[in-house]
Amino acid sequence: MAKVREVATTTELMQLLEQSGILRPAELRKAQQVAAETTSCALLARRLVALKIITRWQASQLLVGWTKLRLGKYVLRSQIGRGNFGRVFLAEHTQLEREVAIKTLSRRFTQYPEIVERFLTDAREVATLDHRNILHVFDVDSDDDQFFLVMEYVRGCDLRRRVEQTGPLAIEVAANYLGQAAAG
Repeated sequence: MAKVREVATTTELMQLLEQSGILRPAELRKAQQVAAETTSCALLARRLVALKIITRWQASQLLVGWTKLRLGKYVLRSQIGRGNFGRVFLAEHTQLEREVAIKTLSRRFTQYPEIVERFLTDAREVATLDHRNILHVFDVDSDDDQFFLVMEYVRGCDLRRRVEQTGPLAIEVAANYLGQAAAG
């Protein structure tokens, strides 16, 4: 992993944005116009977010010098989860312009062939499943030794977050959710 550093100038931020390869040509031109009118790095990032040229998460990554915001043909838009073995991102397929969820295997595990094989085996097994209560797997791939699984993205709140926000579920609601999970 590259060292992160605080970006100091709008010129540097624009160089990192170009390096990241996350923008389409028209978006890059618009970002360059905004940069030409802005002297503050933080203000430029806020303006690009407000114009929906980049996401807040992408801005935070760029502002610390991180440009690895793509995995193959997918642009990472935000981090939506983290687990013991990796992270989950909301991403966009660059050609289909479709939102997907990408589950990555942490690079610290790629040195262990048995863990990589388990990740790939699990991906193949999940890809064979087809039920409305199970996320569909679209692809499994690697980019620069970063293994990842591309899945259907479903908007909404996960069950853990809902319980954290609203407290324990009513028995009928919990039973309904358990029934849906069991059906899947």
